[in-house]
Amino acid sequence: TARLIRMEWTSDGAFEDAASATFTNRNLPVPQFTSGSSNGVFTLTTSALSLTYNYVSGSPEFTPDNLRVQLLGQDGLTGSWAPNTTNTGNLLGTLRTLDGVNGAINLNCTQLNNPSLHCTFGLISTLGWSLVDDSSNALFTPAVSGQWQWMQARAQASGDIDWYFFGHGLNFRLALNEFTLVAGQIPLPPRFAFGIWWSRYWAYSDIELMELVSEYEIHDTPLDVLVTDMDWHITFYKEAYQGKKDQAGQTIGWTGFTWDNN
Repeated sequence: TARLIRMEWTSDGAFEDAASATFTNRNLPVPQFTSGSSNGVFTLTTSALSLTYNYVSGSPEFTPDNLRVQLLGQDGLTGSWAPNTTNTGNLLGTLRTLDGVNGAINLNCTQLNNPSLHCTFGLISTLGWSLVDDSSNALFTPAVSGQWQWMQARAQASGDIDWYFFGHGLNFRLALNEFTLVAGQIPLPPRFAFGIWWSRYWAYSDIELMELVSEYEIHDTPLDVLVTDMDWHITFYKEAYQGKKDQAGQTIGWTGFTWDNN
């Protein structure tokens, strides 16, 4: 779009058109733009952004010295971005999991020294831009009639780059909207998800779970979601401790539909 630019660099010049786990639609209507090259510098300009890329000086891959995107006055913002720029205005994001978290946690990913939490910055920033790195995300297999599409690892060389630059100024609503154009619509959470949850990592029996629910009834307390965690199926602890993996590459015992009737 006029405010969303995909920037891709590969060592062999072969670019990726397949949908990724994040960006499922790469084929949007092309906005109005102008482009051209002069003295080894490529320029692309839309109504909102201006990109310049010097493809003859130094390294051809994207660096702070050869690539820059300028905001063209949206909401009074005229800043610019280059690779490795720290987004000090990002309004923070979320974590993949709260396992191991006790109490408040800092969602500034640059200050969170715990990679197992997979902290990810959000799309909106008071600086007017954000960058999503799709370089290593898995791809969908090609669509074949009558068959499911599966995920596959990228066949990429080290250093290949696939970036999405969101330059929406302070129009945060538009940034989120245009993300759904390339990444798919986000369903509205159901009402029960905002209610009262019970969740505990514990190997409950069926009788214990019924007693737990009875306690809520006895005390006239609402209960909207009851999470049974993972011990409803066979967990294969011994195999997991040996490092065995399933077909999805996950540790055995953390996935599957094997009911533990004991």
